[in-house]
Amino acid sequence: MSLIISFLLLTIIIYFLYINIFFHKMSFTVFAKKIIRKLSKIILKRNLYKGPVGENSLYSQINNLEKNFLNTGDSVILNIPTSDNSNQAVHPDVIYIENGFGSSKKKYWMVCTPYPNQDDRFENPEVFSSENGFFWYPPQKNINPIVKRPNFFLSHNSDASILFNGKNLTIFFRTSFYEKNINTNKIYSIDSDDGINWKNTKLLMESKSNLFLSPTVKKIDNKWVMWIVDYSKEDKNALSIYRKASENLINWSTETEVPCYNLPQGNMPWHIGVEVFGKTVFCFLTSCKKLGGKKSKNWLARSDDSGNSFKIVRSFDTKYKFENWFQYRGSMTYSEINNKIQIFYSAIDKNNISYIVRSDKSKDKFYE
Repeated sequence: MSLIISFLLLTIIIYFLYINIFFHKMSFTVFAKKIIRKLSKIILKRNLYKGPVGENSLYSQINNLEKNFLNTGDSVILNIPTSDNSNQAVHPDVIYIENGFGSSKKKYWMVCTPYPNQDDRFENPEVFSSENGFFWYPPQKNINPIVKRPNFFLSHNSDASILFNGKNLTIFFRTSFYEKNINTNKIYSIDSDDGINWKNTKLLMESKSNLFLSPTVKKIDNKWVMWIVDYSKEDKNALSIYRKASENLINWSTETEVPCYNLPQGNMPWHIGVEVFGKTVFCFLTSCKKLGGKKSKNWLARSDDSGNSFKIVRSFDTKYKFENWFQYRGSMTYSEINNKIQIFYSAIDKNNISYIVRSDKSKDKFYE
């Protein structure tokens, strides 16, 4: 018996060291809580801890935030005051409205999802606005999240994107439902004419066989175009980008596959963010090497055919400690004020803390 206990203890210690060296730096207390939480979810079918298990965001420890934002070279970590008070969020989708929107006429609007220590229970769409794209606040207190978490165990929201149709804001988001061990993925939209009150939730897509990852919508030639990532039609162990069109943001055409040229072998599309300049579409692409997002990496890409195909131009550098585990989905805006593409992307560090980061790039970075 003592040999069995010794073996189990040795195995736990080796696994703890392995995780810390190669993946996720954490204290043994956090490690133990994560193991207990995982066993609880498998055996008891519930989350043992009410809050996320992991380290705190730097911004949850700093007061007087506007004087303490982190500028790391050409990248700025943004303070996102999430409703769960973690200040950890991912999957930003940002738009720039030249004349502003809402009662405060803010020019920048973002939808993102809290992801404290990668806990998907909190991954519900939240809305923020900004005058300059650096300092973000909810358009009104206590409005977030604008969509509540699904009730069923393991069910969660994710992958939100935002657009402005000239009058209203529309947010698209994905919901994964798990009921009786059956997974159904759905895409919804929800509208607002002031950025504060959100209504008219509509179910747009539903499937037990599709993933519906990272929907993003822009207008091209007077039609709305949605790009979305899903299983490859040729290989269910691979992912591809697909393109749909709509005239009313409700009824969508049959999808067509979008080739992604120059993506290194072994990588596949995972998430996508775009910005449109006439028929040219700039793309901020997140790739992965296995389903579930393993070994993800970000890329700058371009389309010269209205987003019917994309060509990888260059990789997006990983330079800083806050992104030393992996980078994740991003989006782009463009402002003539500084003639730069403003990239807002997600990053996770090895303490399992989630960040949203801004990095401004010139247009020529999207050309060879």
